Amino acid sequence: MLQLAHKYYRSVLGMFFITIIGISMLFFGVDFGGRSQDTYAIKVNETEVGYDELNRRIQEREFQLERALGENYRQFAAQLLQGVQQQVIDEIINENLLHQAVLEEGMAPGNQFVKNLLGQLFQGNFSMEKYQALLQQIQTSAPVFEERLASETLSLQLRGLMKHVSLFAPDALTEQLFRERETKYSITVLSLSADATQKNVETPDDATLEQFFTSNLIEYEVPAQIRATYARFPAERYRNDVVVLEEDIEAYYLDHEREFRIPAQARIREIVLPLKEDDMSEQLKTEGLADDLTSRLAEGEDFIAIAKEHSQDELKGKPSEWINRGAQGAPFDSVVFATETPLNTPTRIATGKEIRIVEVLERTEDSLKPLDEVRSTIEERIRLADAPIYAAERARTLFEGWQAGETPLEELLKEEGLTLEKTENLISMRDVKSGAERAIVKSALEQVGIERLLVDIGNELALVFIDEYREPEVPAFETVREKVLEQYRKAEAPAKAREMANEAALLLGGNADTVPSEKELTAKGFSVKTFTEKKVQELREAPFSDPSVQQALVSRSTSGLLPMSPMEVNGTQYIIRLDALSPPEESAFDEQREELEEQSSQRIARLLESSLI
Repeated sequence: MLQLAHKYYRSVLGMFFITIIGISMLFFGVDFGGRSQDTYAIKVNETEVGYDELNRRIQEREFQLERALGENYRQFAAQLLQGVQQQVIDEIINENLLHQAVLEEGMAPGNQFVKNLLGQLFQGNFSMEKYQALLQQIQTSAPVFEERLASETLSLQLRGLMKHVSLFAPDALTEQLFRERETKYSITVLSLSADATQKNVETPDDATLEQFFTSNLIEYEVPAQIRATYARFPAERYRNDVVVLEEDIEAYYLDHEREFRIPAQARIREIVLPLKEDDMSEQLKTEGLADDLTSRLAEGEDFIAIAKEHSQDELKGKPSEWINRGAQGAPFDSVVFATETPLNTPTRIATGKEIRIVEVLERTEDSLKPLDEVRSTIEERIRLADAPIYAAERARTLFEGWQAGETPLEELLKEEGLTLEKTENLISMRDVKSGAERAIVKSALEQVGIERLLVDIGNELALVFIDEYREPEVPAFETVREKVLEQYRKAEAPAKAREMANEAALLLGGNADTVPSEKELTAKGFSVKTFTEKKVQELREAPFSDPSVQQALVSRSTSGLLPMSPMEVNGTQYIIRLDALSPPEESAFDEQREELEEQSSQRIARLLESSLI
């Protein structure tokens, strides 16, 4: 068996080496149609994939997502469909490369494979009706769909062969995986952010600084500004001006009848007998007791006396307060509020938790509150609803008169009882402190030259007078020199961080007579963090989240700086020093051998497929 495995292994590897050479040429034969005369979307060697096929595959992917997400499709579709076209293109290229490779090795599509795939697709519940419905949904025909499945069997055969070969992973690979996973590392990580190095950026001469200022003028431009006086027209101010007619009140009363409905009510007295869950014998005893008590009450025995002896509620047979319909659930309502249920007659109500023997003492029907009782409430609601309309109409009327005359805003509003407000000095869009100011500044900048404005500031209108307008301007360099210097240092900080990290790495790497201490490095802005006796899979934070760092770590057999130090991750420089490593105990290898062999096989299969593609 082992000989056969090695034979397969050599055969497949030989095929891969030949194919990889072919693919190094094939790859440059991958073409994307884009010119007007092209009739294909993708071309891999001599195989052409048309636009119709590409679009159909994209639509098929969208359909799969829609079917999987159901009613949540609209919520997540935009995010999930990002880059779907590129994903489909990559899949088509990979499929064609695999297809060509396996054909060269003499493999052929299997019809039985197609039948098996169809069975898997419908989870063993295949029918022509379901098949036709699927074909209609993905807008294709049975021959085209089955040809695709047949083609895909080639890839499945190849993957099956790779999986078979990879089952016999070399012992060296298994042992390597064991060492990678079980070795413990003690590490020191020095990190230096760009922000921490701003103070180390040298101050340039004025010529350099002025050149930086000229190249970034937009950063220093003072935007357009205004100073304004304005008056809001709040709805509350005009609430009492709303005219409410009697017919308005009556119409509201009829339209909102449910809001003024008084539900049916009842007063009862009862005996409550709890049922023990999951104890059938006890439940039957309680049922028998309920039958007995109901019979005794029907014969005229005293309700209070029986309730005091048997009821498990607080009232013990005393009359309840008024209970609204709907307050105690449907089973209660169906008995207590049913017209056929007589008053003062014991009636049983059973739920899953208890048996209630109820007597209805009094009962009322559903009714409406009288109009006179709710008239003031309705009138207030109408006023609140219509007040914004009155306020807006009043603002528009005054604005029209204000535009036509020369009356100052303050004088115009004397009789309105409104307060004049002013912006604080000159303000731009970046200076606004409220939604009202934002709306006023935006409107003023959109209508430059107009002094009198009617502005919608959200939930009300405002009359606005523009007292002053100032054009945007670029300040003189001398007036913003400190800000320019700050921005210059910020811009140069990443390069400075790289420079300082490189210098530190050289010193720490043993290429200098003196090695800087942790205190010296901290003073320069470095942060120092140590990790003691950690397995590589336990190191998840930056910079270890980078696979290349993990690979460099497991490749080391001695202490020292990792070769990529310093490296940059999200704008921060990292110097990684391996201080010590503790190899695993060999005795643990046998305990994990089976799991390690499985992982090694999976790794070989992935590498083989990736190499082929």
